[in-house]
Amino acid sequence: MRTSVQISKQFQEEYLQMAKRNVLIVEDIRSAEKELYKKSQRWVQSIAVAAREGIHVSETLKSYNDKFENSDVSNIQRVCVALQQFGEIVYNFVQLLDQLQLDLDQCLCESLRSFIDEELSIAINGPKLDSIKITSPTTNPKLSQSVAITQMAINKFEIESLKQFTSSFETFENFTDGMFTLPLYKESYEFAKKEAKQLENVFEDNLNTEMSLYRNYFGISIKRLLEEENRMNAQIPMGLEKALKYLYCNGLDKEGLFRISSTPDKLNFMKMKFLAINYSNEDPYLVANLVKSFFKEIPGNLIPKSSIPSFLGWYDVLKQLEKSSEPEDKDKQDEKQLAIKINADLPLSIPLENYTCLKYLVALLYELSKNAKSKMTPSTISTCISPSIFYCDPSLKNEKLLEYNLKINQIFSFIISHTPVVFPSAKRCFSSRQKSIFLQHPDSTDSSDSQSPYHSSNSQHSSSPFITESPRTLSSTVLIDKKAKEKKKEKKSKMSPLQNQGSIMEKNISNLQEQSSTPRFKSPRFFGKRGTLFESSRLSLM
Repeated sequence: MRTSVQISKQFQEEYLQMAKRNVLIVEDIRSAEKELYKKSQRWVQSIAVAAREGIHVSETLKSYNDKFENSDVSNIQRVCVALQQFGEIVYNFVQLLDQLQLDLDQCLCESLRSFIDEELSIAINGPKLDSIKITSPTTNPKLSQSVAITQMAINKFEIESLKQFTSSFETFENFTDGMFTLPLYKESYEFAKKEAKQLENVFEDNLNTEMSLYRNYFGISIKRLLEEENRMNAQIPMGLEKALKYLYCNGLDKEGLFRISSTPDKLNFMKMKFLAINYSNEDPYLVANLVKSFFKEIPGNLIPKSSIPSFLGWYDVLKQLEKSSEPEDKDKQDEKQLAIKINADLPLSIPLENYTCLKYLVALLYELSKNAKSKMTPSTISTCISPSIFYCDPSLKNEKLLEYNLKINQIFSFIISHTPVVFPSAKRCFSSRQKSIFLQHPDSTDSSDSQSPYHSSNSQHSSSPFITESPRTLSSTVLIDKKAKEKKKEKKSKMSPLQNQGSIMEKNISNLQEQSSTPRFKSPRFFGKRGTLFESSRLSLM
């Protein structure tokens, strides 16, 4: 049996070993806290870098805002407001980062620094346990004091550490939502940076563009636009010409063209510079919506009120053909006869300038419906375009309005499907032409226009689109052999009176278009001194 002295000595040794282990634990905790302190400092530095980047972004956006505010181009102010709002978002984010940095300094870094330097020094700088020797069987007071101090330091360390980490956790918990939105801020910054670059390019283009081109082009009658541009009724306005040509070259393969809408801000901005657009890299969907807006705002509509009875009459004939139980070949022949009738009656139903614009529009829509990539059938196209070009009685409501829209959509879809018969000359609308001396700004027209599939592959004339050829141009590009003429005469002799009437009307329209390309000296504004440039241009046509 062990004596009480042996038990006391063993008890003291156990306490001594426990105290040594506690000192090692304190050392490990201290090193861990120092490492955490270093990491927190690096985190604070990263936050400071992010804050500086945010300040730089905010200042950059502010400079763009000031630059656009000082310009004379209207509607840029909306862009400035958007950029300013994004700058405020970045500024708020910077303030959030600053607050987090202060919280980390106050709740984590400073607290850990003072705690490590002051509180843990009690346990480390106290009596060295290795130097304490057991000199008596009784409990050594120095040993007990050292053990008590060490235990108190550990307990205090645990309590204070728990408080500090709780405070730090709460700080990071409050910042969690902000960190989740950080990728969104980054995406917004990249988007704003891209938009700012595009706007800068637009701004430079605007400075280099003649300010006379910035004028209202919407809500004006086609006749007045043609008079302002010194064009004939058999031509179309220059702004519309450029837009339709761009869609013909770049938009026929776009899925949902004329169906997908654009934002009002972009649409209003492009309407202001409709005539000044050089169409180098524009969004085809936006251009299509511009064309729809142009036709929709024509006073009295492209198809006026007086022409609606004719279209409804053609719809009734089409409905009768659909109800008939004739063979399929007979139905197709009847539909062709209806298309010929529309070809004969349509020029008499609407003004000539409206007829020409309708022909160019339908020619584009016909090509769009034939392109499989666009996924736009004549019926779908008619549903999207008809409300913009046809007059609609405001008194029509509910079922009557739906019935009216259904009739108009179906007859316009029929016209699009039978474009080669209704508008035989539509195939020349987008073919290459020789540059006209009547273009107000001929340099702005691309001389390397792509050849139309309708046009002869042997033609080598580089020219402006849409401008109808003069007789000399036609004679130099289209050669009709004798056999073709004879076949044409035989076919003409077999034509019905209705077909002859349609052919005569189409011939009259072609004659008017040929007259439009004859040199007409109206205003010296486009030709300089009277008789100089005009003479040189006239000689160039010979």
